[in-house]
Amino acid sequence: AALTTDAMALLQAGRLGEADQLFRQAFALDRQNALALLGLGVIEHRGGNFAAALALFDRCILIAPALAAAHVNRGNSWRKASSTTQRSTRLRPR
Repeated sequence: AALTTDAMALLQAGRLGEADQLFRQAFALDRQNALALLGLGVIEHRGGNFAAALALFDRCILIAPALAAAHVNRGNSWRKASSTTQRSTRLRPR
């Protein structure tokens, strides 16, 4: 729990690389750590890796279906992934 708490503080401070390392350590110690998956998903989302973020949020929701933040963040990543796909489709030459 301490690793996850520290990682969340780093995430909120914008120290994504350090947060990523701690979230990965926390998840390695506990494969049911939904908060670690949530944090990793947020980092992927912030990096523009929406498909990876969606996969992490989906795993998080399977472990902790009542964790509202996972659902909200999944929706945000889905929306971004969808808008990115639509933009790239519109920009393709015909």
